[in-house]
Amino acid sequence: MTELTSYEQLDNNENLEKYKEAGTIASKALNKVVKYTKPGISVLKLCKMGDDFIASEVHTVYKNKKFKNGKGI
Repeated sequence: MTELTSYEQLDNNENLEKYKEAGTIASKALNKVVKYTKPGISVLKLCKMGDDFIASEVHTVYKNKKFKNGKGI
């Protein structure tokens, strides 16, 4: 399989949609973590909360999608 350049990756609509969706998920995760940030809550707990949210969202979004190369970008 041939590796794509950064430009070729962004020029591909399927890849661009994955980048957009990843950005949306990351933004939602950050908003959730900020919402729960308060004195006394540990950074570890906040990180775990963000990681769990991202994993859940990614699973929900990509569980039924098939990609040409069988993986992400």
